[in-house]
Amino acid sequence: MNTFMKKIIYSAMLFTLNLSAGELTGAGARALLTKNGINPQILEQTGHRIMAGELTGAGKMVDINRIEYFMTDKKVYSMNEVRQVILDPRAERAEREGRLPKPTLNDVKSLEVNQAQIGTTLIQAVVIKEQP
Repeated sequence: MNTFMKKIIYSAMLFTLNLSAGELTGAGARALLTKNGINPQILEQTGHRIMAGELTGAGKMVDINRIEYFMTDKKVYSMNEVRQVILDPRAERAEREGRLPKPTLNDVKSLEVNQAQIGTTLIQAVVIKEQP
């Protein structure tokens, strides 16, 4: 392998490491909940599930109405604090046409909390109420 190819591979590895450095893990989500006065064990005992690191795939398909808390890399927000759910334009159109019975996190562009908009790309973990 020539030097140029090694440099490209090395750069790609560093870029990947930088992207994942701020990602919240399951343990990080539990620690952040605890820091904010929320006991993760009690949440789990009462039928809640903490989802971290899954929000790029199946986690994006969670019904928005099942989310109780969402977390950025530094803060926990209760869905009770959300003043407005701003759907992405495609989902908004589908909702107007009656084709969006249960919006998912994937359908949401941002959440308005305390006069600030938090884009769903900043959401690193969620706590959902498991369905019976």
